[in-house]
Amino acid sequence: MSMPSEIRTHFWGAQRAFPISGNALDLAFTPQALLSEEIIPRNAQIGYALSPFYFIFQIMFPLNQRFFHSRVQLEFLTGCFEGLPRNCDRQLWDFAYAGANIDVALLPRHRADVTSLVEQVQQWASFASSVIPHPSGETMTAWWIGINDTSDTVSNSSITDINAFWEKEMTSYFKAVQQAFDNGLTTHLFLNVPPEDRAPGTLGNPTKVQTMKDHIALFNQVLANHIANFTSANPDATVMTFDANAWFNSVLDDPASFGFNNVTGFCTCADPAGFFWFNSGHPTERVHRLLAEAIEARLISASVSDRVVHRNIDAALLPRHHNETISLVEQVQQWASFASSVIPHPSGETMAAWWIGINDTGDTLSNSSITDFEAFWETEMTSYFKAVQLAFDNGLTTHLFLNVPPEDRAPGTLGNPTKVQTMKDHIALFNQVLANHIANFTSANPDATVMTFDANAWFNSVLDDPASFGFTNVTGFCTCADPAGFFWFNSGHPTERVHRLLAEAIEAQLVNASASEKVVKIS
Repeated sequence: MSMPSEIRTHFWGAQRAFPISGNALDLAFTPQALLSEEIIPRNAQIGYALSPFYFIFQIMFPLNQRFFHSRVQLEFLTGCFEGLPRNCDRQLWDFAYAGANIDVALLPRHRADVTSLVEQVQQWASFASSVIPHPSGETMTAWWIGINDTSDTVSNSSITDINAFWEKEMTSYFKAVQQAFDNGLTTHLFLNVPPEDRAPGTLGNPTKVQTMKDHIALFNQVLANHIANFTSANPDATVMTFDANAWFNSVLDDPASFGFNNVTGFCTCADPAGFFWFNSGHPTERVHRLLAEAIEARLISASVSDRVVHRNIDAALLPRHHNETISLVEQVQQWASFASSVIPHPSGETMAAWWIGINDTGDTLSNSSITDFEAFWETEMTSYFKAVQLAFDNGLTTHLFLNVPPEDRAPGTLGNPTKVQTMKDHIALFNQVLANHIANFTSANPDATVMTFDANAWFNSVLDDPASFGFTNVTGFCTCADPAGFFWFNSGHPTERVHRLLAEAIEAQLVNASASEKVVKIS
């Protein structure tokens, strides 16, 4: 499976695939200049790019020996290698600039012409946002910055409190992100800083290795916090992350599995076969290609789950997250019309499981049109149980209902006390109204076998005593290949381990439920 071809990609940072007119000496450029700039093949030095998925990447590289005669991950990711960006199936608009940091008010420019991230976004907002289409749902902004920043702070004696410094940097960073969002870029992908402490140019100095490792770890943690805050403050944003640090480490820890035999030296040559590093601080083209594949896989996973998970009960009551998203009501109609006659569902051997409401409770937080939540949930439940009744009338007689878990305890909510309480209240009321309608459905359908599982109570039991379940972190998240110890995979979704434990809990209580009972409460 591959990413959809209709994607618009914006890239902000320090890596460019083709030249652009504006720079720090003069940010302005004309629409004609923007639309006539071409990607220069194998010349990732300075440049731009477009497509129906915006990538605003922040990639920081030193000034010399960047990626001449080499392709980099944003080109592999989009397949936009040369020519006019608008002619690519996945357009790539690259607003990065070689040598950039986040904010020149905090770290000096590498050259007089280098535009910082803050300036790049200002440049896009002022001169490009009205020229390049960026329809919501077809555009993704990808951000990757911090490599130059973390490197430049290693020997900067003027910085005495690195944590406070990163907080200042992130304030500038996310003001730029907010500006992009406010100008219509609603889907964002954030990458953290890879382990430059393992680059050949650093390895020979143990003190520098440790300092850089510490700076990167702290930068990435502060970044994660600000991503969570941005997500919480902008509920209409779609936010994804890619753990570049973990991915780089996974390759460097097991190079043979990825086709590398040298990860400590480098080969600045035409064919650096077997080498991970092209020079003292930059990986080879092969690394960029593999990185692009890993990012693409992550995007596909997020895209698929986004379409599947981001569903509400009734599109007539809450808007769809995407045009193609089908609501619960439509799902049951779809099953009844096209699947019920095809898929056998013998009574006594078939169970319909229902778990919905997470998106509904989340989407109502900033919905000012809802003034009476009890009445709103009653309206939602009427739609919900019309769908349940349709399923029952078409032969599904055994039903399992799960209520809404405590999303008020998710990382994307925790940073906002008001939001925490509001979401907690919404979930509690939703779950109460759900319980009432389950009871009504059971009473109205005496031939139905009805069971419930209190997902809210189960989640709270784990979050209250995480060590007993093998978790060490229940307030942060790790969107990575191996989020060991983490309860949350991202700002609002639990890890695979949580799902496995949840399945075991449901199964155990289903097994223990008395087959003779028509109504069994599992909690």
